[in-house]
Amino acid sequence: ASETAASGNAQPMRVPERAQAAKLVSQPVLKYPEEARAAGVDGVVSLRALIGTDGKVKNVTVLRGPEMLKAAAMENAGQRQYQPTLLNGKPVEVQTDISVDFRLK
Repeated sequence: ASETAASGNAQPMRVPERAQAAKLVSQPVLKYPEEARAAGVDGVVSLRALIGTDGKVKNVTVLRGPEMLKAAAMENAGQRQYQPTLLNGKPVEVQTDISVDFRLK
């Protein structure tokens, strides 16, 4: 691990979704897209996110999920705030997966 840190371009640390979810400080209310609701589309959108040293989401990409829900899921994930992840007492960037669950009620 010290080799990676010494090279200066260390890859973000991978953090399991559950572990990162425990560090969630705030997230916006999920906005269900009206067109998806009208079409009866629901499901889970799986995302991969890069979380900065300040706990803010810096980058989100879609792994899979219903097309009509992807933009809303990315917007929701992008506005989340996490506690910074510390490694040896210093904040580090982390990569994690986020599942955004859309359920019609």
